[in-house]
This record gives sequence, structure tokens and C-alpha cells, in this order.
Amino acid sequence: MDRAPARSPSPVVLVIDDDRTARELIAARLEQQGIPVVAVAGGIEGLRRARELHPAAITLDVLMADLSGWDVLAAIKSDPNLAAIPVIMTTIVDEPHKGMALGAADYLTKPIDNERLLRTVARLTTGRMLRVLIVEDDAAQRQIVRAALEPAGCVVDEAADGREGLARVRAAIPDLIVLDLMMPGMDGFEFAAALQAHADWRLIPLVVVTAQDLDADDRRRLERGFAKIVLKHEFDPGALVDQLRRSIAARAAA
Repeated sequence: MDRAPARSPSPVVLVIDDDRTARELIAARLEQQGIPVVAVAGGIEGLRRARELHPAAITLDVLMADLSGWDVLAAIKSDPNLAAIPVIMTTIVDEPHKGMALGAADYLTKPIDNERLLRTVARLTTGRMLRVLIVEDDAAQRQIVRAALEPAGCVVDEAADGREGLARVRAAIPDLIVLDLMMPGMDGFEFAAALQAHADWRLIPLVVVTAQDLDADDRRRLERGFAKIVLKHEFDPGALVDQLRRSIAARAAA
């Protein structure tokens, strides 16, 4: 009998853990970063939901009452329709070598390090770490943005003005640029114009963070397919992470 073709992964992360507290903590941390989650309380139900959802990634407890995490992992890796799904083992038992030998993508011991969990999920669900470039002359503001993005699994680069920012883009095209407008040397308007003039750069999602209200002429100078303008006094780090996810999804669909 011919096997059904593998389905495209759902954006959801499946959390399998029979410890209610651990399950809810993991789910809450992922959902806070805009990652959709389905959580189940055992291995048998976890396998059923994995086959139904074909999730982007699975977090899997090792010690469960109905079916151990090792048995669940072995079943996932032996099923051709599930084998490619990355599995993150979560446990109080420190046996990383066994997990890796059975095909786990990562192995986290409890209590789970939230930042490592988010970095791992971001890496596994996107296939790569997302790169963000901050072009801003204010070091404190750069640190605020960095602190918002790194826990969400982003690789962050910085530039203190537009010329340095262009050099960074030439070295590695980012997935998103966070841009200040008022900078010495090459300002944000000139930087945005340079991006628009380059075929490989003009569709990089751009978030403008500025201390000043912009008039209609300023907004026209910044008109881009993926531009978003945020006033510094209204800056919301969580919203920036959401904007990153929406921008990457829009580029992928384009």
C-alpha cells in the first residue's frame, strides 16, 4: 500500500508532559512569545495528537505514567510521517546522550531554562535562527531592543549609524531591521533610501523607532512594503517580537 505523502508542518508546538505544572509552564512561556501550543497529559495522547497535527516541534517529558518519553520518541522516529518533526526532551533525569542517540533535537533538564527553551523552539520551528539588525546611535536603546529579541531566539547585530548599518547588511542580510531616524553621519532616512535602491535589500522588513512624530512627507520618504513606525515613548518589546514574526511570515508567503 502506498504511504500517504508527508503533510506540511503546522506552526503549533506540541507539549507532552503528564506533570500539569510543568506542562502549563512550558505552554505559557511559548504562548507569551506568540507561539501557538497544544498541550497533552500523556504519551499515548501525545502520539495521537502528533499524527493529527503534524506539529512544527514537540517538547516531550521522559518520565510519564502511561508511556515513557523514550517510547514516544522511538515511535515518532520510526514513523515516516513524523520522523522529521524535531523533538525536545524535557526531564529531571540527566541522560542527554540517550536522548540524542534516539534522535532528540535537544535535551533540557528541569527546571527548564526559559531562554534556552525559546531559543531552541525558535531555531527548530523556523529552520534557522532569525537575524535582527539594530541601527541606532543610542546604546541604551540598542540594549532594550536586544533584551526583547534575544530571549525569543534571535541573533542580534548592532550598528551605531547608517553607514555601519549598511556594512552589516552587506556582511549578512538580516530578517528584520530596527532603525532609528535621528543619527549622526548617515541618518535613518538615508539608510532607508539606500535599502530601497538595492534589489536584494528593499524587501527587508523595517521597523522605524523614533522619538519624533513624523509628518506626511517623512512617512512618504519611508514608504515601504514592510515598514512600521513606532514612537520611542510607545515602544513595546513584546510587540516588536510579534512584528518580527508577522514580517517573516509575510516574506515567506510573498
